[in-house]
Amino acid sequence: MGKEKKRRKSHRRTLTLVALLVIFIVIIAIGVYQSHQPAQPVQQVPADQYFKVVSATVNNAEPRDDGSWIVYDMEFQLQAVGGDAHDVVVRSDIPQADPENFVIIKKGQSERVQQKATQQLGYLVEITSDGELPFPVEIVSREAIGTIVIDLSKF
Repeated sequence: MGKEKKRRKSHRRTLTLVALLVIFIVIIAIGVYQSHQPAQPVQQVPADQYFKVVSATVNNAEPRDDGSWIVYDMEFQLQAVGGDAHDVVVRSDIPQADPENFVIIKKGQSERVQQKATQQLGYLVEITSDGELPFPVEIVSREAIGTIVIDLSKF
């Protein structure tokens, strides 16, 4: 009789260990499966709906006879208006100007962006028939992507 009780206890213990092992394996499998699911992409909106240029200053530029300008150095305040903006990168067409990177720009907050040529190569801003001086700036974040055109004649 004593051997039978030991076998039952041993059998119960084995079944308990197997059940716990199965539960553990199922939990691990669910975790691995969920971690390999592709993240739902965030729908990016146009940059001009999510950001606003509050002010702009041309620090170094040369006027040309035809009314256009060669811009070497300019800065502006970029404000997030559509919500908090994450992993923001700002680039312009000024040759060799370093892109500006911001981890986060909170909604309503402005950040100073400077685009400056590292050599004496500038960006030609041609005057339009409306008298505007369009300066395009590319903005990419998790929430928005696109180009904002800054009219330098307004600043």
